[in-house]
Parts: sequence; C-alpha cells; structure tokens
Amino acid sequence: MLEENNSSSEPGADFLSKLNASLKDGLSKVTEAVQMNFSVDAILGAIKEVDEASLNIVKSFGQARENMVVMKQSMTAAVTDVTLLGGGFEDIAEIQKDVAESLGRNLILVESSYKTLYAAAEVTGQSAKLIVTNFKDAGYSAYQAADGMKEVVDVARSMGVNAKAVSGEVLENMSALNKFNFEGGVQGLAKMASQASLLRIDMKETLDLSLELFSPEKAIDLAASMQRLGVANSELLDPLRLMDMAQNDPAELQNQISKMTEQFVQMNEKGQFEIMPGARRQLMEISKELNIPYEQLTKMGIATKELDQKLSQINFAGFQFSEEQKNLIANMSEMGTDGKFKIQVEGEGEMDLEKAMVKFQENPKLLEALEKSAQPKTMEDLAAEQLTVSKSMEASLKSLVKTPYAIAGQKVAQDAYTAPASIMREGANVMNVEALSIKNIGKAFQGGTEDVLKSIDSIIKGQGSMSELADILTKQGEKLKSAGSDAGTQIIEKYDESVKRLSESNNTFIDIMMDGAKKLKEVFLKVENLGGNQKNTEVKVEDFVIKTLPQDKLVMAGGTNLGGNQEMTSNETKRMDVNMNLNITAPPNIDTAQLVLALENTNVKEAMVKAVSMGRYNNGLTAPTSNNVKLLESMANGVT
Repeated sequence: MLEENNSSSEPGADFLSKLNASLKDGLSKVTEAVQMNFSVDAILGAIKEVDEASLNIVKSFGQARENMVVMKQSMTAAVTDVTLLGGGFEDIAEIQKDVAESLGRNLILVESSYKTLYAAAEVTGQSAKLIVTNFKDAGYSAYQAADGMKEVVDVARSMGVNAKAVSGEVLENMSALNKFNFEGGVQGLAKMASQASLLRIDMKETLDLSLELFSPEKAIDLAASMQRLGVANSELLDPLRLMDMAQNDPAELQNQISKMTEQFVQMNEKGQFEIMPGARRQLMEISKELNIPYEQLTKMGIATKELDQKLSQINFAGFQFSEEQKNLIANMSEMGTDGKFKIQVEGEGEMDLEKAMVKFQENPKLLEALEKSAQPKTMEDLAAEQLTVSKSMEASLKSLVKTPYAIAGQKVAQDAYTAPASIMREGANVMNVEALSIKNIGKAFQGGTEDVLKSIDSIIKGQGSMSELADILTKQGEKLKSAGSDAGTQIIEKYDESVKRLSESNNTFIDIMMDGAKKLKEVFLKVENLGGNQKNTEVKVEDFVIKTLPQDKLVMAGGTNLGGNQEMTSNETKRMDVNMNLNITAPPNIDTAQLVLALENTNVKEAMVKAVSMGRYNNGLTAPTSNNVKLLESMANGVT
C-alpha cells in the first residue's frame, strides 16, 4: 500500500491534488453556467419568473399588462449587477414593488437604481422600502436615497462605529432634517447618530429636548436650573447658546450634554467606570430638568469618560491626526483585563495602544491599512466585499447566465407566454353564453326530467300511456333543440366580439394566428360557385342509383341561374327546367322501357330534384339558411 501511494506521499502532493480538482470543478461549473444561456428550460423558466413577478407588481399598481414590457426590460437589465452582489431577480422585483408602494405612485425604476438600492439595503440592514420612504419624507428623490445612505455609512465608518446601527438611527429620525439645521444635512444627522451609537443612547431624547429649547422661556429656565445644580459647562449655562444649538446644531447639543455628564463619572479600583456615589442624586435632578431618562445620562457619562481615557493613553506626537482619525483609533480599541486599552493591528495581532502608536510611527503602512478600512467606498463595493467566498463564487457563476433574462424582458417573450392564455380565455368566453349557463341548463333538464318521471310513474300505476310519454319526450326534444338553436346564435355573436378583441390585442403571435385564420377564411369563401367544386351525389331509389355530375345545373323558369348562393322565396315559381346528365347504374336485367317507366315515377322525380338540391348546397353543409354558412360568414367578417 505504501508503494502504491508513493506518488502522492511527497510534501504538498495531496494539497496540489485537491487544488487541481477544485480548479477543474470550477471550470466545469463555469462551462455549465455558460451553457445555461442556451437552455430552453432556463429560458422558459426565466420568462415565467419575470412574467409572474411583473404581473404581481402591476396588480399592486391597479393596472393590467400595459406597462409590463417597460418594467420587464428595466428589471431584467439589472439582473447581472444585482446577481454579482449576491442577489437575484426576486430581489429586483421586491425593490420595484416596495418602492412603488412606498411612494404611492406607479413609478418604474431605472435600471441602475436596482443595484444601488439593493447594495444600500444589504450594507445597512434596512429594507429598500424603508430607505426610500424615509428619505422621500425628508425631500430626497427615490434615486437620491441610496446616495444618502452612502453618506451615512461613510460617516459611521470614519468614526469606527457600527454602520447598521447608525443607519437605523438615521432612518428612524429622518424627520429631524425638516425640523433642525444639521451641518451638511444628512452628514450632520449621521454624525449625531454615530455619537449616539457610541454613547449607547437614543438620539431621539436629545432631539425632543431641542424642540423644547426653541422656546426662549424654556432655554432660560434650563440654563438657570443647570447653574443651580452645579453643572460646570458654560455651553449649557447660556440660554442663547442653548437655543442656537437646539435649532442649528442638535449634534453639538448632544455632545455638550455628554461632556457634562462626564464630570459625574469615575474609575474605581477594579478599573471599571461608575457614577460617583455622591453625584447620583444630583444627576437625577439634572435628568428631570433635561427631561432625559437617568439611564440615558449615565450611559452618556460612562461612554464619554471611557473615550477620554483612551485618548489620554494615545501618544499622537509626530502624527498629524484629525479628530475623526483620533476617534477612529480610540473607537477601535477596548480595555483589556489589565486595565490598558488594546487594538488589533494588521499582522501584529492585539497590542496596547501605546505600543501600537510606536508601530504606526515605525511602519506607516500599518496606519494606512487602519485608515483604509474607514475610507469611503461605494455601496456596491461594500456589498460585494461582505459576501463570503462561497457566496461570491456562486454570485459570479449566476451572473454568467444572461440570455434567459435578456429574452424574458422583451415583448416577444411576453407575447409568446400570454398568447395561449388569451386564445383560451376568448374561446371560453365564446362558449360562456347565457343559453349555456349552468342555471339555464339545469332548468332545461330539471323540468323535462320531472315530467318524464311523472309520466313513467303514471304508466306504472296504470294511469298513463306510452303515447303520453312519447308526447312528453317529443316536447322535451323540441325544447332542447330550441335551446341549442339559441345557444348557436349567441355563440356566433360572442365569437365576433372575441375575434375583434384578439385582433386588437397587439400580440405578435396572435396576429400571426389571425393572419392564418384570414387566409383560411379566404380559401373557404372562394367556393362561391359550389357547382364546380361539389362532389358527385348518389341517390338510390328502389333498385336504381342516380348520380349527379359536376356539370349539372338547375335553371328556374324565366332563365334565372341558380348556380350561385341564391334561394327561392315562398312566392316564387316552383316549376323548374332541369338539364341533367345522368349516369344511371341499373341491374343488367332492366331494359330501356323499364328505365323510361322509372323516370316517369313521381318518387324518382322527387329524388332527382332532391339530389340536385343536395349537390348544389354540398349535402346541406352550405345551405344559405344553415348554421355552418352563418358561422363561416361570421368568421369572415370577424377576421377581416
């Protein structure tokens, strides 16, 4: 066994073998993905998926299929971009539906917006519907909402705080943009939300206080109260400054409150932060005056004290850092069990902040790597980078399948998919006439059945007769025949309506079928002179067989030619001159005299006239009064 495995026992041989197998498997999957572009099943599946999703959306629009082609083209064009971010067509359809519902308008999004909204939703953990709705309320368009969320994420990343937490805070308080003046608009709101996230508080408390401070009386009262309670913060002791911060910079008001609470916090002998025992009652009184819960103020004080403690341990000598960079380093560190703050440095692992700063000075690339993690990126890049390796590979393979969705987004695909349904619907509509309604059919059978059963019961009891039963059956047959005639008339009328609707459907495939029906109608209607096209008709009278030939014709007295589709009225002369070529097949033992006598026979004459009439109207199929002719003419009128 050892000898057999010698070839693979070399160092790294097993790894290389697995790597080779993995590469082959990857190539095979790429090939399969490319082949899916030409798979009939994949194309039909995409057509069905796109059509059903689009129909679900237009139903929410309160519309039919009028805008479906435009919507399909826009959505399918975005499939590749969204797929590369880990999504799929179902996500695109959901975004389209949610945005339209949130705006209250039947807006069809442009192709690029699906990618940006999907990325924004994935990075922030918020739904596209919530993002668009809240930004729209703040005066942003649906297409600006994703850019607005990018600003929020950039601010959060630059401060080293959780982007999803900040995004949630911003969206929840977007209405504040229309109440207060934030520096940079959304950026200012995002900074306030980021600080609230660092302090682990709800920024809504500060915003509510800001609204109260719009009133000069409230600002004066609060400043006096802060002075009375021993607050050592000049920003909160000036009524005019309080009003200015409340109206124009709520983020700074929140910052000043947090700095104020820091004076009530200390670090105990265990290296833990706590509210000073003698200051708790004082902080509770401040809480009442600010109308901010005591728990919120204690969180502010502890978080602010911790941040200051971190910054005091960082030696920034020799470095030019902005406040955001300093806060980034501080926020990415945490106190260890030894009471010192630790930070993770690329390639070095966990380090004390003091040592980390020395490393940053010795190797600037380490600091660059740290800063790079906080630099702004597009939402699409962030969404793609957040995919796992397996998800990224899967997304790349799925993005290679383009043709099915490219076809599914076109009008020809919609026409092909909906044509059978349209034809079947109109076919069912033709047959769903009043005469054939369940109610009328039930009445016809119910009444007739009761009469027949009563008659049979009477016969059994000896009170009725077979003739009465036969009479009832005859009447019932006449009723059914009359109902059938009414149904035929109604069907012809509805047929014309259905043909007209199909002709106006603007469906490529239905147009092709209607053109075919038109050609077929023309073929049938060319049979105007039926005498030249009719088949030979045989009539047998007793032992004689009389056969009419194509050249036979019937002429009325007065010379009127009946070769066309004309019919005599009840007032016209019934006598006819008949010129006929007869091919008579008779038994061999019949002589000429017998033939002459046979032709004089009244029954034979009537049979001959009947044969000519049957030939003229193609055995009754094309008689002017027949339902077949009426139906054919109706088809002709409807298709033309």
